[in-house]
Formats: sequence, C-alpha cells, structure tokens
Amino acid sequence: MPAVNVPAGCLKTLGQINVKLKSIRKPSAVKLTVSIPGTKVANDWNLWVYPDTAAEGIGKKVLVASELDERAASALANGGRIVLLPQLDRIKGRHESWQPIFWNNQWIRSNNRSLGLLCDVKHSALAGFPTELNSDWQWHDIMNRSVTVDLTDAPAGMQPIVQIVPDWNNPRREALLFECKIGKGRLLICSSDLSTDIKNRTAARQLRKSLLKYAAGKTFNPRIKMTLDQVRAILMKSIIEDGA
Repeated sequence: MPAVNVPAGCLKTLGQINVKLKSIRKPSAVKLTVSIPGTKVANDWNLWVYPDTAAEGIGKKVLVASELDERAASALANGGRIVLLPQLDRIKGRHESWQPIFWNNQWIRSNNRSLGLLCDVKHSALAGFPTELNSDWQWHDIMNRSVTVDLTDAPAGMQPIVQIVPDWNNPRREALLFECKIGKGRLLICSSDLSTDIKNRTAARQLRKSLLKYAAGKTFNPRIKMTLDQVRAILMKSIIEDGA
C-alpha cells in the first residue's frame, strides 16, 4: 500500500486487502498482519476460515435431538449416538455472554457472570473447529446464544469439553459442551443454539459440523457414565419451573 499521512484523531482508509482462500481445504485459524517495512510497527488480527462443505460421514449413525424424549431414550437403550441440541428456553441455567465480567462483579454489577471459556483443544469434538484454550471472536455468536449447564451434581470425574470460566463469586462447574455414556448409548450435549438460522451463522454451522463428525466417528466414546434421569435433572427445566 502507498504511504499516506493519517491525521490524528480520525479514521483513514489505507487500502483494500483481497486474499483468495480457495486453497484452504480444512477449517483453519489464520492471522492477518499489517506492518510498516523497515520498522517494528505492526498490527495483527486472528481470523478463521471454514470451507463451505457439507458434514460428511454422518448418515444415519447419529440422531440429532432437541429433547430427551422417548425416541432419544429408545435410541440410547439400543446403543445409539445422540447429539443433543436443546432449545435454550428449555435448559436449566443462565444465559451466557461472550463479553466477560469487567474487572470485578462486586464493584461493577452486570449481567455477565463469567470470564470466558476453557476449551479442551485436544478433544476430537473440536477437531473441525479451531480454537485456543480460551475463547476468541469465533465464539462470539455461539456464546451469546447459549445457556450454561451447572454440572455440580454430575459425577465427580465429569470434565466438560468446553467449560465456563467462573467468576470467583460463583465458582461452579458449568459447561457449554460435554458428553456421557448412558447404558449402551453415547450422548454429546451442547447448550448453545446450533440450529436457528444456521445457514447465516458461519461459526455456529462449523461447530455443528465438527460435533456431528465427531459423534459419527470411532473416537466418540465417553468415559463418564450417567443415567437418563441424571442428565434430565441437571439439564432440563421441569414443568413446574416452566410454569413458575
């Protein structure tokens, strides 16, 4: 780009960057860097590229469900695989926000109750959704359309795939993504909205693809065992709660 004078205190268009991304065949985290040659002056931005491909290898291996109803219970009893994407208003929990607490919730009261995410980056469920240990901008839409799940009453060994980093005022074990084994069946639960307007929500669509591919694969083998009633108790609102 040509050198230009930029007046202090205002915005100035420097030019336009066009990059062909067709050579990127798999979901990738990339970095855009803008620098001034011959100096140490530079700025960079994290970006994510998701090829527009269909979820492959799913077939009839995986049932995508929104409720733990009789159909889901039957599938689990027969050794089925389920990706559970509950409607947000049916989940027992609080609405999450990508924006973390500012400084300290004791001093500056806000509706934000958490400090971001703790992601198991080595877990196969996230293989198609590049992420660091912490949340970044690719989680923005996903977190803003999610409800936390309190795992206090889950088995002690339950380690979420994507866990909420709690504020010290409320140090509970909360999750957005976790898995368990129910009898012969396997269950993957995501408490983010990965269904609504999915064609226009690139990151949410990519996370959904990643979860479905994982659930259909050989590595989907949860270690923690739970009963259907246990999962329902920690996850879903009761009829009484809905009417209260």
